[in-house]
Amino acid sequence: MPNMQRNISSALAHLFKLFTVSFTALTSLSTDPTLLLKLLTED
Repeated sequence: MPNMQRNISSALAHLFKLFTVSFTALTSLSTDPTLLLKLLTED
């Protein structure tokens, strides 16, 4: 079952990355709201 374990690990890593990005965005938003606008319009 190493394949399933790898999938779970990759899913957890992805979730952790999303959480980190969200947390960073929220922190930035509270200190510098224009930074979020820059991030949104960059896409």
